[in-house]
Amino acid sequence: MNRPTDFAFSAQSTAWHRADQPVTGGALPLTTSLNHAAARSVLFIDSGVEDYKTLVQSAAAGTEIYRLRDGVDATQQITNTLLGRSGIESVQIVSHGRGGGLKLGESWLNAANLSTYANQLRSWGEALTDSADILLYGCNVGAGAAGQGFVNLLAQATGADVAASEDLTGNAALGGDWVLEVTSENGQIESRSLMAADFGSVLQTFTVTNTANDGAGSLRQAIQDANDTAGDDVIQFDGATFADGSVDTLNLSAALPRIDSNVSLRGGSDTLALTGITDSTLFFVESGTVSFQDFVLDGGGTNGNRLIFVDGGNVNLTDMTLQNGFAQGGAGSGGGLGAGGALFINEGATVNIANTSFLNNQAIGGAGGTAGGAGGGLAGLRGFKGTGS
Repeated sequence: MNRPTDFAFSAQSTAWHRADQPVTGGALPLTTSLNHAAARSVLFIDSGVEDYKTLVQSAAAGTEIYRLRDGVDATQQITNTLLGRSGIESVQIVSHGRGGGLKLGESWLNAANLSTYANQLRSWGEALTDSADILLYGCNVGAGAAGQGFVNLLAQATGADVAASEDLTGNAALGGDWVLEVTSENGQIESRSLMAADFGSVLQTFTVTNTANDGAGSLRQAIQDANDTAGDDVIQFDGATFADGSVDTLNLSAALPRIDSNVSLRGGSDTLALTGITDSTLFFVESGTVSFQDFVLDGGGTNGNRLIFVDGGNVNLTDMTLQNGFAQGGAGSGGGLGAGGALFINEGATVNIANTSFLNNQAIGGAGGTAGGAGGGLAGLRGFKGTGS
């Protein structure tokens, strides 16, 4: 391992805590007894990994285990957790991945933005021994030229030997494994690999890169791929398209596939609007555990579309805005009266809502309003739980 003293990244200076002061803002510890002086291995599990308890049980004895918290910069959480430490031989990170990138919280760590984290990554290296390893567990992180380049740059930034996977990571029955086939240039991996045979999924991410009706990079294709892939998946809306400050309009010729698997959908900061179809539903959840986070969804108003229909399963809405949703039911029928324009929850389904706003939604055939059985915004609330605003 080579210390990163000559690493050629330029970045703004960052103020660090002194090593003899309490460190705040770190990741959430999952191990009941932490002996920093004795521990030589630290495992970080991203908040987007659902079956994290299996990973806790599979970790080597003496490993410190942390879960990265939602809503806080994940790279900084790792930095704060390692700050002032020394003698660590292995840092392991479990998250969702793609070729040349690792999902950390709400952001991606990749070759294009490593320079932004130059000071933090250098600080990681200061906590490590001269022969330490950083092991990245996420699907396809090390795949192709982009993956090898990312692994090499991370090794330069931290001074550690880095390893990552070039294929699916996770459950063997789903095509995954825990072998890290790609290593940094001249890297010698000496740490024990994580082996979680009982982990129930693969750490797969499907990225939406455009607003097309179908085809590669479309939302339709991402939902279909997630449905066809067993286990927990992530659908990520790419920041280059969906976080540039514009309204992104999906021009659909038919309704999107119904969601029937465990999937986490992570939006960008832009408004996601819908055109091309009317009197339909943007997201229809049939089953599974489905999480929506960081979306502004716009149904188009009168004669537009309902935003989310939850027919079954468990749905989590976090940091969302649901606006201009529209639903129309038969006059006097139960469907008409319970046709929430933004969100409809069928009996038996469960929806947890946190920090989510409902604006200007309507349901024709109901009494209107923002909540209740005939609500313009919400309808069918038997399984509803809400927190925040």
